[in-house]
Amino acid sequence: MQLAGALPSTTAPLPGVDFIALYPSWESAVPQILLVMFALFMVVWAKRPMKLQKKEQQEVASNN
Repeated sequence: MQLAGALPSTTAPLPGVDFIALYPSWESAVPQILLVMFALFMVVWAKRPMKLQKKEQQEVASNN
């Protein structure tokens, strides 16, 4: 809707990358950046050492 001019958009000093739908406006870039950061966090979280995961599972089991 921003491209059609139906909604206003605030230009950001970002490059536009059409094939991933990243347009140089804050309204479209901020949510995409947040989603990428969340996805990276989840990947890092999933790759934690198994010792930490087992320790957390034991703590949860002992609390129940």
